[in-house]
Amino acid sequence: AQKLVDEFIDAKEYGSILNLKITADEITQLESKYAEIDKTIYDNIFDTIRQVGLRTIFVPLVKQARIMVKKFEVVCTNPPYMGGKSMSKKLSDYLKKNYPNTKTDLYSVFIEKCFGFTALNSFTSMITMHSWMFLSSFEKLREIVLSKTITNMAHLGARAFDQISGEIVQTTMFVINNQKIADYKSTYKRLVEQTTEDEKRRAFLTCNYDYQVISNNFTKIPSYTFAYWIGEGTYRTFALPKLETYATPLVGMFTTDNSRFLRLWWEANYKKIGFGYSSKESAFSSGKIYFPYNKGGGFRKWYGNAEYIVRYENSGKVLIDLVCEKYPYLKGNYDFVLKTQNPFFRKGITWSDVGTGDFACRYTDEGFMFDVKGSSMFPQESKISFFIGLLNSKYVSYLMYVLNPTMSFQIGNIKAIPVSQDAINNSRVSQIVDECIDYSRKDWDSFETSWDFQLHPLVQNCHGVKNADGAEQAYIEDAYNEWESECLDRFNRLKANEEELNRIFIDIYGLQDELTPDVEDKDVTVRKADLQRDMRSFISYAVGCMFGRYSLDTEGLVFAGGNFNDVFISDALYPSDNLYPSDNLFPKEPKYTKIKTDDGEIDLSFSPDYDNCIPITDTKYFEDDIVCQFVEFVETVYGKQTREENLDFIAKALGNKGNTSRDIIRNYFLNDFFKDHCKIYQKRPIYWLFDSGKQNGFKALCYMHRWNADTIGNMRVEYLHRIQRTYEKEIEREQDTIDNTTNNRDKAAAIKRKEKLLKQLKEAKDYDAKVAHLALSRPDIDLDDGVKVNYEKVQTAQDGKKLQILAKI
Repeated sequence: AQKLVDEFIDAKEYGSILNLKITADEITQLESKYAEIDKTIYDNIFDTIRQVGLRTIFVPLVKQARIMVKKFEVVCTNPPYMGGKSMSKKLSDYLKKNYPNTKTDLYSVFIEKCFGFTALNSFTSMITMHSWMFLSSFEKLREIVLSKTITNMAHLGARAFDQISGEIVQTTMFVINNQKIADYKSTYKRLVEQTTEDEKRRAFLTCNYDYQVISNNFTKIPSYTFAYWIGEGTYRTFALPKLETYATPLVGMFTTDNSRFLRLWWEANYKKIGFGYSSKESAFSSGKIYFPYNKGGGFRKWYGNAEYIVRYENSGKVLIDLVCEKYPYLKGNYDFVLKTQNPFFRKGITWSDVGTGDFACRYTDEGFMFDVKGSSMFPQESKISFFIGLLNSKYVSYLMYVLNPTMSFQIGNIKAIPVSQDAINNSRVSQIVDECIDYSRKDWDSFETSWDFQLHPLVQNCHGVKNADGAEQAYIEDAYNEWESECLDRFNRLKANEEELNRIFIDIYGLQDELTPDVEDKDVTVRKADLQRDMRSFISYAVGCMFGRYSLDTEGLVFAGGNFNDVFISDALYPSDNLYPSDNLFPKEPKYTKIKTDDGEIDLSFSPDYDNCIPITDTKYFEDDIVCQFVEFVETVYGKQTREENLDFIAKALGNKGNTSRDIIRNYFLNDFFKDHCKIYQKRPIYWLFDSGKQNGFKALCYMHRWNADTIGNMRVEYLHRIQRTYEKEIEREQDTIDNTTNNRDKAAAIKRKEKLLKQLKEAKDYDAKVAHLALSRPDIDLDDGVKVNYEKVQTAQDGKKLQILAKI
């Protein structure tokens, strides 16, 4: 009796997975003993109390024990789901002790428990997550299932229930006979492609999605993956040597605090980033703070997704010390976190461990460290191209779905890919792959979020011709058409190459009956030209030139940290007669006239903004506002003769509202430029927008890498105060019109504009009050802190008061 009581300790914690050691015979003995005691009439009050206690406590336990050791002909349930990270220590320890083969998740424990409830030659029927069929952590459970017989299964996948959206909940329903029947052909219904509950129901009632498979076939697949839909050709490939024979896929490091140690490369001081180092020794002795970091990213083949850097100065001492400070138990064992033995900085192959589509890998240059999410492998250098071609083939995408049709590509799945010696020795594969990498690299580097970006394509493709007067002129439309043709040619060549690679691998592996070489356009990961996107990209490049990040006179990144005057040279002239037309109190700023390069000083054709503040107004109030500077930029690139035609083309491509091309471009800067910038720069903008509010009373851009403690104060005095005086003058002018005009239409327009100006003036003055408080605090930034921290820092006064002066990101 005491044994039974002990077994039910913490029964409420474990519920029906309670693993009773008591047998049915022992329960029968207890029942007999209790029946004897229950019939006895005691004279002793203490024996009577004991008898009552047995009746109220012991009897329910015996009854419950009888149910839990009984075998049933049918066991049917939808089990609970809970991963190990969510379990209490008590529950986790209990599962490790009692269910070591299925402890990964509560639902897998319930599968094993239900088998225990099921009598021989009887049935277990359940609906569960489908991950047990594929993930390596459930391999032991699959072995248990293969010792029985799957009668039938409806593999539902995602969206089996309309009330549950998304791809996370992916399910399967099955009936399993609790004994092994040799050569039994189980029936599987594959309903993973349908996207609604009703579609799956109707598909279930047909035979169009049926597969009949002998379960022993699964033992031919690594980890006994339940890939019931594959053909005989695929089964044969699993007899070939595995990829791990030639190269070892590796997971990278994880910092335990990405917000502290990882940056998108454009956030940092560019001079502190160490590019291209071929070994840890050369990298860590370089004095650089940051190094390129492969962190996975979205679906992209061949080359790209190079956006992150990791802070790893002094051989990672800062990172290691901070990790050990946060997690003291790792002290002395930080290799667990940092994977310091990994072959960092070598040429290799990287991929994302999570994907929403097919598997895709990319070539990685020398100089990279890598993350858990950007797993990598480093085959013999002469074989890198071959393995990239293999991993990006349709053959491997198909196998990856066989080995693990979830959203996570695990190292074990990569290791298990069968590799044919005939494929390794095919020289054509490496030749095609090298072309694919080149196409993808050129595509990636055509956009300014690449650190190897050199010159915007619409500038690079500018081919000026001289008109009859000898003046240079060019058309942005011609430049775009050339870019469009270049992109289309690259896209088509890459697609053709991918299809040829697929044909090669399909033929080598004998999978003609299972796969076709065709590649859909959506799976080609270089971009076609897009008029609106590319015109907005051109504008972004122009803004970069306005701030000195780029220059029309030299390729690549020009300034992204350090002393601006060490790069650009100013004439430092303040001509007294060179005044702003709208405000004679403020002389024009001096111009930067030269740029310093490794080859000496170069005269500038387009000068960067002198004071790192470019106003954006809804009307042209200043000669140096962003639209005026943009018009000057277009004229510099394409020539004065074609300026208006080019502005019209740009405006039409933008699609914003406005009566003239300049109005349309101005509205784009007012309403959309910063939103586009934040999207492209992943909410880590480098051009920051001073923004007074909805009335557009005051807007101005500044460049984060040129920020200093006086940026806010200078902006306030030179621009915010000027715009307020401008509004006051404009209000006076509109009032004069109202007072003196006899034209009702003109008067109504003047009244309307005056009302708008009054709102803008009020907004600008309210904004000025906030800015004044911050200007006194003179907030500065440290680029090492990243955009997120610095963006808040410059909007926090010395007294700790938060003042929103920048547009939200």
